[in-house]
Amino acid sequence: MQGRGILASHSNRVRRRAWGEDYTATMYGYEPPEQDKQGSWREVALILRVVFGTIAPIIGVLIGAVLLLSLTVFLFARFPPLALLPLAVIGGGVYLLVRRDRRRHEEERRRIFGPR
Repeated sequence: MQGRGILASHSNRVRRRAWGEDYTATMYGYEPPEQDKQGSWREVALILRVVFGTIAPIIGVLIGAVLLLSLTVFLFARFPPLALLPLAVIGGGVYLLVRRDRRRHEEERRRIFGPR
């Protein structure tokens, strides 16, 4: 019994040493960088601002699409010719996107190949 207790305490010391900070300090001369114990609210606010700034336009487009679709369905249920108004808005938006893309494509072609 007594030998078993010695082995158990020895293995606990080895386990504690293997997972403790001393182990990483002696392993190949590696010392992990010391981390700041306290974070600041300014850092948290900055991260939230960046994340919401990235996600906000996407969410805005999704909400706009759902509202436009629900408006189309509502107008179609009330008076079918009025349902053409949201469809006209969608068509105008697609037309503006195509026109912008063509303009950018033409500018890029002129930049690469020069004027005709």
